[in-house]
Amino acid sequence: MPKIKLNVPHELERDDVINRLKRVRDDIQANYGSQISKLHEEWRDDSIEFAITAAGITVQGMIFVMHQEVRIESSFPLMAMPFRGLIETQIRKTIVDALEDDKSNPS
Repeated sequence: MPKIKLNVPHELERDDVINRLKRVRDDIQANYGSQISKLHEEWRDDSIEFAITAAGITVQGMIFVMHQEVRIESSFPLMAMPFRGLIETQIRKTIVDALEDDKSNPS
């Protein structure tokens, strides 16, 4: 299976990163629920195992919350190889958007 490895830097507290990543699932369900046939997540301390299936293609992997970055390791079926760039871009955008400082909600 083809693999994607991404690192997304952040300057947030660990708990804030985890809370933001947990909200990603809700956002995905709200925005793409009709296109998703399976969405799974399982948290283990500072990491999450995930799987998401849409259009018959399952992307699965792990997200690790580290001190100054979030590391994503993901795999997807060979038949999705033509969409690798799109998958990688969407995963990165989703994580970056989740970790951006919320300017409208000052801490």
